[in-house]
Amino acid sequence: MRIRGGCGQAFGNIASRGAFVQIVYFISGFIASRAAVFGSYAPFGISIMAAAPFKNMLASVFGAAIGYCTISGTGNTIRYVTAMIALAAIRWTLNDIARIRKSKLFAPIITFMALIATGLAMMSVSGFSGRSMVLYMIEAVLGSSGAYFLSRTITISYGTKSLGMLSIPEISCLVLSLCIMILSFSSITIGSLSIGRILSVVAILFCARYGSISGGAIAGISAGIVMSLSSSEMSFLAGSYAFGGLMAGMFSTAGRLASAIAFILCNGIISMQTGDLTLVILGLYEVLAASLIFIILPKDTGRFLGAIFMEKDSDTRCEG
Repeated sequence: MRIRGGCGQAFGNIASRGAFVQIVYFISGFIASRAAVFGSYAPFGISIMAAAPFKNMLASVFGAAIGYCTISGTGNTIRYVTAMIALAAIRWTLNDIARIRKSKLFAPIITFMALIATGLAMMSVSGFSGRSMVLYMIEAVLGSSGAYFLSRTITISYGTKSLGMLSIPEISCLVLSLCIMILSFSSITIGSLSIGRILSVVAILFCARYGSISGGAIAGISAGIVMSLSSSEMSFLAGSYAFGGLMAGMFSTAGRLASAIAFILCNGIISMQTGDLTLVILGLYEVLAASLIFIILPKDTGRFLGAIFMEKDSDTRCEG
């Protein structure tokens, strides 16, 4: 009876763990599909579908489908659902060919194919134009890049490496994948303040605090690039987040307050170049809100990041 009970308990644990993983991919598909660039293009739901393990693909499909059907500000829902069907068919067909399936380029290539094919199909209906062609091409490149980062992150999560053994490229993939997920919250606002941008700054400050220069630079560049794609008005974020993350990392040894002040000042300096006082003030409020969250959170919050960046930061300083 004990043996049976033990086997039943083990089976139950495996089943519950499997169900939890499926839920994670469902939520990831939903979140990624709502991460829009240029205001109306949302390629990352296709990216997570391509990156997910085959046994978890269906969960990501359902999550992304719901996300695409409920997202506002884009009229491409039918197109994205069509791209999902095309990508699922490609994966189903090629899944038995291990050499292709295990290639690092498999997810990016099929994502690019699905997005560009459906983009061309849309233009055949609505009419060809140079601008639309360029935008569809950029979207396909962004989607394939997202698929690469997400697939590498998933591979890392299933690996046996500890956090301290991750290389700089692997850390960059993790951070970029996180930024893609945070991008979906950029359109969610409290008043005029973007939840996504506030979360991005909080993440940069924590990476800078515990990862010093390398942590702040990697997080700042990654978050800045991703968030600047949300709208043409936010293109200045690429520079302000990158510069702010770098300087926040340089002042990280002086404590959280000094690191936050460094980021606020650097972000403000770069933001002034936009010439739009409304955006400057809005950005200042978002950075202040993020800095307040960063300062008041418990002291040990984010300490695990030190294990990720510590050794790499030492190497960077020695090389510098």
